[in-house]
Amino acid sequence: MSNSGEIHLSVINAVRLTGGDRALADDLVQEACLALARQMQATPAAELGTGWLVVVLRRRYLDHVRRRRRERLRLERDTAPCLLMM
Repeated sequence: MSNSGEIHLSVINAVRLTGGDRALADDLVQEACLALARQMQATPAAELGTGWLVVVLRRRYLDHVRRRRRERLRLERDTAPCLLMM
């Protein structure tokens, strides 16, 4: 397996361990890789590695969880008056 394939698998496994599903893990890995590509323009590649990528990935996952929680709370708040009227 190539080095990038090993990195991809380790990052996906990191997401899956935090409770994400495979599709979500793939999306988050793509976002983290884009962040890595942008960061490599300003930082020597030797300073960025799998650890950096996993940290970015975990932050993206936490952002995703927070966003879903906010959406769920907003939905509950918006539908609560409708349930009281029944």
